[in-house]
Amino acid sequence: MPETSFFLNTVHLEAGDTLFLYTDGVVEARDKRGKEYTIERLMECVKTEAGSAAEYSERIFENVRKFTTGADQHDDITALTVVIP
Repeated sequence: MPETSFFLNTVHLEAGDTLFLYTDGVVEARDKRGKEYTIERLMECVKTEAGSAAEYSERIFENVRKFTTGADQHDDITALTVVIP
């Protein structure tokens, strides 16, 4: 993708911080009526502190699954969670 530009940034994470990276398929997941999950819904879901990266990811994926019940998946739903101990 020659026209794509990227920027470099550094973030310092401290004990207790959680880093959650996700593809657009998470916020663009659709319900049966075609309504998208949205970043606002995701932001509400990520507010709760994570016990572990696995718990955090599972909570979000479960929320997306519940929202999309009965609808076909049209894009990848991928995420990476890192919890700093």
